[in-house]
Amino acid sequence: MIDIYCFTGSGNSLAVSRQLAGLLNDKCRINMIKDLVDRDIIEPDADCVGIIFPVYAWSMPKIVRRFVRRLSIPHGTYVFAVYTHAGTPGAAGVHADKMLKAKNYGLNAGFELQMPSSYTPLGIASEEKNKTVLAGAGSRIQVIASQINERINNRIDRTRFFWRLGGFISLLFMSRINGKRVGFVENGKCISCEACVKICPNQNITLVEGKPAWGRNCELCMACLHWCPVKAIEYGRNSKNGRRYHHPAITVYDMVSKDQCDDT
Repeated sequence: MIDIYCFTGSGNSLAVSRQLAGLLNDKCRINMIKDLVDRDIIEPDADCVGIIFPVYAWSMPKIVRRFVRRLSIPHGTYVFAVYTHAGTPGAAGVHADKMLKAKNYGLNAGFELQMPSSYTPLGIASEEKNKTVLAGAGSRIQVIASQINERINNRIDRTRFFWRLGGFISLLFMSRINGKRVGFVENGKCISCEACVKICPNQNITLVEGKPAWGRNCELCMACLHWCPVKAIEYGRNSKNGRRYHHPAITVYDMVSKDQCDDT
């Protein structure tokens, strides 16, 4: 049995989790981190555990850090991480390994995986370019699955030479979002469908007079912006060109559903 724990804003990491589940020899259960993160202790009942998440500012999203702190993995379990990124993995895998080692176990393998970017401030690529990136990711996922099937102890992928900057960059990013309203706005197109409310992993969005209002616990995952069906949410200048991205194989229902188990 393999327990996969996934966090995603764009759907990329969920799509990767499903693709991996279809390639792994053992039966897989896909669990959404957003539905588990507030438990006191999370104890996987499997001999293999995977954590799949996007890289934020060369490190781990804060919700994934909260999740790892609550993990209690039996010794002897094979533990791997897959961290999706749009250009560099930074120190995300190193930081995950360090957190796990503080609990007397670490990663057996850490795999970087390039996927399309959903971080609006840096711009969203064209659909054609994203298709090329997704095609390359498919080949890489097959390699990752092969190594997990063989339970290979792999090096932890990191950004060459500059990965040590990951901690500093992550601290700057966290100081920007922790306890702050981060700058999302509604542009007048909102239809009060509540998609943004339901999809927010931190329950940070409420409707006030039928329009979204953001609190001070944002993950900056951009899910609210990219999954809005009428493009009613903006963040900075780069969102105003109308370009949005979420993984083409993932739906809004997939993002809000608690039932992600895969019977492969």
